[in-house]
Amino acid sequence: MIGDILKDRIFVFGAARSGTTIILQILNSDENVYILSEADLYRPSNQDFQSGFNSRKLLQRAITRGSYLPVKGSEPQAILSELADRYSRYGEKVALGPFSVFSDFAVQHFADHYGAGTGIYSIRNPLDAYASQKRMFPDIRIDQFCEHWLETLAQQMVLSQIVSGRVLVLTEWIDVSFFKFLESKLQIQLTLVDAAISNSRASASAASTLSKEEREGLKPCEHVYELVKRGLSRESFDFAQDEKYYDWPQIFFDAAMESLDSLKPQRPSSVYFDAHERYSHALNRCAANSILSSQDGFLLAQLATEAFPEDARFAYLLGVSALGLRKLEISVEWLGRSIELGAAPFWSLYHRVQAYAALKQFDLAEKDLETLESQPDPQASLSGLRAALLSNRSASDESAST
Repeated sequence: MIGDILKDRIFVFGAARSGTTIILQILNSDENVYILSEADLYRPSNQDFQSGFNSRKLLQRAITRGSYLPVKGSEPQAILSELADRYSRYGEKVALGPFSVFSDFAVQHFADHYGAGTGIYSIRNPLDAYASQKRMFPDIRIDQFCEHWLETLAQQMVLSQIVSGRVLVLTEWIDVSFFKFLESKLQIQLTLVDAAISNSRASASAASTLSKEEREGLKPCEHVYELVKRGLSRESFDFAQDEKYYDWPQIFFDAAMESLDSLKPQRPSSVYFDAHERYSHALNRCAANSILSSQDGFLLAQLATEAFPEDARFAYLLGVSALGLRKLEISVEWLGRSIELGAAPFWSLYHRVQAYAALKQFDLAEKDLETLESQPDPQASLSGLRAALLSNRSASDESAST
């Protein structure tokens, strides 16, 4: 039984803007397939995973059928086992690279738990990938992107030797014939292919917008990509059978690492694969998607403050995340810590008033609010905070008197 379950797993591996979402959507067009979208099953802690999992609606299709998943537990194996009970093919889309903080844990976790299954690896031309990411993140540096692209490729090559089944595709090869290949290999029936391919082609080539300087900066990636393109077969979507190069995964890995080494002189070693940038990017993404106060956001903020205990912004974000989760003492502690570290005090005090009020420590809340009222109010928000505090205090007094 376990062997049957394991062979039905499908994992889609790739960097941002590399075609993984299109592959995910089309795979999920089969009613008997369900691939999770970046559920981070390999992350280091799965505390309260079930509620966070469902609140993010990563299982929207299952929810609309009347069942919240997972129901058997919070461990990754239990989640996948629950999917195995409902779908003939199941798995996860996994975001790789330095900007996906938890992907640092992915390779080891797959080595320990998920060797059986099929891995689908999507690799995009670095010029197009950079132009596409630049639209999303205008401040991204070329050296930063190159590290991201090359490290992702290195991770993909390691994973391609861990997960037993293997499909490797260049984004420019994602077309009807590719999905026909997947249908045959995975024994599934896909729809939505033509519409998805049309959308993909409309946004596939973005390199024409790049300057000469940008193209020059991307050369460490470009020469590796040309090697990859030569080493993959469009017929088998796997490594080409070539006696001269019998070990393509190692060749690609070594080429990526050699190019990474060539980038080191371009920036100080202290920020090479800068962990601070990874945490900052991931927390910004959590805040932008209103999931900072989820278990994932809270865990990420905790990891960031552990790695950078003197960073005022990380301390503030941990305090805000804790407040949303009603971890009130933790919220008070870290909002205070952010002020000590030099964060602009207005919003730290604003949120600490809310935490103190929820703890019924009204004198401390009043003290912070008086400090706030002596400062400019950037969003005319203090009148509402004052009213909420008075209401909470009044309700608490009435409750105490009865």
